Amino acid sequence: MKWLSLYRFSYVFGFIFLCLIEADARVGGGDSYGGGSRSSGGGYRSSGGGGGDAGFLFDILGIILRLVIRYPKVGIPMLLIFAVAVYLYYRRNNQYEDYYSSYGTEAYRPMVLNRTRDYVTKIIEQDPNFSFPIFKDFIFSLYHTYHEGRGANKLETLSAFFDPKFLGKDARLKSVDGVVIGNCAISRAAISAQKNEMTIEVKFSANYTEVDAKNQSTRFKTSEIWKLKKSLKALSKPPEQMTAHSCPNCGAPITETISGVCRSCNQSNQNGRFLWYVFEIESTKDVLKETTSIENKLTSLSLVDYGVHLPTIKDPLVENRIVHDVVLKDSYEHLQLRAEQIFVELQKAWSQKNWNLARPYETDTLFHTHMFWIEDFKRNGQTNHIENPKVEKLEPIAVYKDKYYASFTFRIFAQMIDYTLDKEGKVIRGNKRRPVHFSEYWTFIKGINNNQKSPKTQDFHLCPSCGAQLKIEMSGICEFCGTKVTLGQFDWVLSQIEQDEEFSL
Repeated sequence: MKWLSLYRFSYVFGFIFLCLIEADARVGGGDSYGGGSRSSGGGYRSSGGGGGDAGFLFDILGIILRLVIRYPKVGIPMLLIFAVAVYLYYRRNNQYEDYYSSYGTEAYRPMVLNRTRDYVTKIIEQDPNFSFPIFKDFIFSLYHTYHEGRGANKLETLSAFFDPKFLGKDARLKSVDGVVIGNCAISRAAISAQKNEMTIEVKFSANYTEVDAKNQSTRFKTSEIWKLKKSLKALSKPPEQMTAHSCPNCGAPITETISGVCRSCNQSNQNGRFLWYVFEIESTKDVLKETTSIENKLTSLSLVDYGVHLPTIKDPLVENRIVHDVVLKDSYEHLQLRAEQIFVELQKAWSQKNWNLARPYETDTLFHTHMFWIEDFKRNGQTNHIENPKVEKLEPIAVYKDKYYASFTFRIFAQMIDYTLDKEGKVIRGNKRRPVHFSEYWTFIKGINNNQKSPKTQDFHLCPSCGAQLKIEMSGICEFCGTKVTLGQFDWVLSQIEQDEEFSL
């Protein structure tokens, strides 16, 4: 009889143990912002609970209660074990909700020393045309182009923006791709009247995949500091000319620039004569994951990021700014609605692997960054399916204004069904039935003053310039009226997606 009781005990304990392991696997999933299954920018993924789990636990509880009645010496310890296990399971499964329900309190609104804003103010004192949202778009584009150029041995085209010592070939590399920037911030700004120049330091948190000549793929997480300079006489370009893909003097394509000199205007941007010039790079990087084939690089990352559980970083005066700012006070509800609509439209375009559908809603740099991931899924025969995307919470973070733009940052808490299929239709990541939760910081920009035009319509699917059915070319131009609508001149467009574990004001 004792043997039978021990047998039943071990059987039931093992059964419950295995079930709880399975439940834990459902709860725990996730990946870093740099890879794997993504939703227009990555982030932590945490499976939500469901009614099925509750029914399952009641079934187990029923078995244990019968054991308590028939074999109390076995059942009572099992009941205690079960209670502790359920408590731990519930606590893990509701971390997101616990945080989500309380992050609006002052305890979850830490004051963060906003050095970037201080440096931006210092830069604007010398350069009134400087726009931080546009600068970030420029520097993100330059960062992507530089690292991808390292792998393709095409750095010569960047000679207008970089000191020659950073443009040498690396024969060990076959490609550098999957470049994802978690965050960038201005960490220093200095003025030298003697040298007639302004220098800044930009700190990046990012990761990317390097593929060597043997097709060995390695994912790195990197921290870099770029030091840039610009002549005090050179004012920042207007938004439509602030680009890393053309000569900073005459606007000719950068392919026309050889050894730093543009063949069209015969001018050089050395030392920042016309626009920002990178004269120093400091970097450290750590290996995230090594794989043996290129095809596995998007699905093999196992680093779990718990950024969704971090407290929200925000300007404590943001609500007051919303009420009193002339751009926002009468249109904040429209901004919220548009942010949610853009979120849903991007997920739709992502799942259909047709990123052209997202063209009206993103700035150029962000659009082309996301386009890479779509094309990479296509090359690997994989499809990342997004179903039932839903914004659960928009937390206002900060508002910023300069000569050209107002920018507004939300922390978006959302959920969706998120899974990836391989060439044979097999699920290689995610779950077809269980929703995942995540959060990211999304920044939207809109033109102000001389950069703003009154929209002819606020219909989400019509061109805000001419009112025709919205059909946007790859360049962001409406094919009917020829107006570029992705500069935010008419309505809010998405400028940046930053990860919650990297974000800073």
